[in-house]
Parts: sequence; structure tokens; C-alpha cells
Amino acid sequence: MFSVGQKKSLAGFLIAAAAFPLHSAAAAPLDFKGSLGEGGFTRYVPPVTNPIFNETPLITTEIRPIYFRQKIPSDFPSGGGDIDVVAAQLRVAITNRLGFLATTDGYAWADFDAALPDSSGFADLAVGLKYAVVYDPSAGEALTLGLRYTLPSGNLDVGTIDLTGYGAGSLHIFASGLKQSGPWQFQGNVGVQQALSGDATSFAYGSAHVSYEILPGLYPLAELNVFLPYDGGHRLPGSQLTGVDVADFGSSDPKNSVTVAGGLRYRPAENVILGGAFEYNVSESADHLMEWRAMFDAVIHF
Repeated sequence: MFSVGQKKSLAGFLIAAAAFPLHSAAAAPLDFKGSLGEGGFTRYVPPVTNPIFNETPLITTEIRPIYFRQKIPSDFPSGGGDIDVVAAQLRVAITNRLGFLATTDGYAWADFDAALPDSSGFADLAVGLKYAVVYDPSAGEALTLGLRYTLPSGNLDVGTIDLTGYGAGSLHIFASGLKQSGPWQFQGNVGVQQALSGDATSFAYGSAHVSYEILPGLYPLAELNVFLPYDGGHRLPGSQLTGVDVADFGSSDPKNSVTVAGGLRYRPAENVILGGAFEYNVSESADHLMEWRAMFDAVIHF
């Protein structure tokens, strides 16, 4: 676990690191088309699942409305239930290598079958920057590093348990890579979400995406997500309740999570990409908040 001094040092280091792409891009002209401009990527489709952390490696100007329904397992302490979430992510390309992002925002409705009271509220808001250290459309390759800060701005709670809007927020540092080869597309994302106080869970994660363009604009896809908590919160001592992305119980011993998903991307217009996927949690634990999730989104580029 990180001490308070170590967390402050980590935060200072990551914030200072984020200044380097800003300095290098200061003299570059604004390019709101980003990676999708002239000579850029034309056949790219983003991943569907893990929308909060699985950031695209491309630099884009877009809005991404999202809806998903999440099934709570029947052996969870609530006896089951559902969570519905709507959100809208925003990304702005400053140059073809530097981008701004505002993600994680959204509103959730939690409907528990028993034990826990139903609840609704806003998720936290996360803002940050990302920079493409490798950008080669001709080879179909990109590698992007990014840093986000999550503000404890939400108000979703269950009884006396705050699921969002607690602590001092968190820092998310990530690397996202892309390789396109003919009709194939491969993408990977790894990162760390480090809580800045002992109230929240810190974890590492990894996401993988593969898709194939079977018809012009039509991409079946498969995805894998792994979440590995390494420092639990202090709000529920002795608990293993695990929410990962949509909610954080602040349990002292959250469990690992592994999900697999299958879905489809479709591009009905040059600047519009639709998507849907069904995701299943293969982790065998009654402490996980998610059994399965059905998700739909639209990515609208400008």
C-alpha cells in the first residue's frame, strides 16, 4: 500500500509528466480532426466495454453517449437487482497527437431486490489529457499515454454507503495501443487507478479488443477486461464487496474481476459509429456487483 507521502509524490510526478506533451504541442497548430484528419486513420472503431477506463489510443473530437444495464448476481448481499447507467463522454483533439478528455460522468439507477435500499445519483467526473507517442496511420499503429484525475463529485449512495463522491479523488494513468492489419484490428489498454485517500479502491487493469471488418462498416468484436485491486478502501473493513467501475464500496479486500464480451460495431456514416456488446463476469464470487452487462453506445466525430 502507498503511504500519504508516497501518494502525494506519485500525484506530483504524474502531473509533471503530463506537462511534457503540453509543452511539445504548444507550437503546433490546432487540429480538431486529430487522428481522423487527412492522412489519418479511416477504418478505426473503438472498443465497447470498460468505457470508463479503456481509452482509445486515437486523438479525436467526439461525443459518446452510452447506456448500459447491469445485472446484479442473485447471491450478492442484495439478493440481486439491476443498475441502469446513462452517460456522455467528451473528447477534444488539440493536435493529431494531443487530446483532452472528460469521461466517467453519468447518472445511475440502482434497483436492489432485497436488503439494500434502491438509489440513484451522479457518477464522478474525470478529466485529463492523452498524448500519442507513436502515430503511424500508414502502418496502422498508434501508442498513446494518458493521465486523468477523477473528481469526487458524484452523489450515488446506498443507505449510509457512498458509492461515488468520497475521498480526495483518484489518478488514472494508462497506455493504449493499436494495430490494424487488413480487416483486422487489435487494441490493448493497461493502466492504474490510484486513490488519493484511503476511502477508495486502487487497482490495476488490462483490456483487450479484437475486431474484423466482415462487410464495409460492419465489425464483429470480442473483448476481455481484467481488474486487479491492490489496495482496498477503509469504508467497509473486512468486506470483499467489489464494484470496480460503476460503484466502489470502499471494501478493505475487494476481489479480482475478469469479464469477457462479444459485440458489434457499425459505421452508418463517416462520422458516426454505433456499437453494442454483451459482457459477462467470469469471476466466481458472490461479492461482485456485476453478473452481466448489456451496453450500447454511439460515437459521433466532429
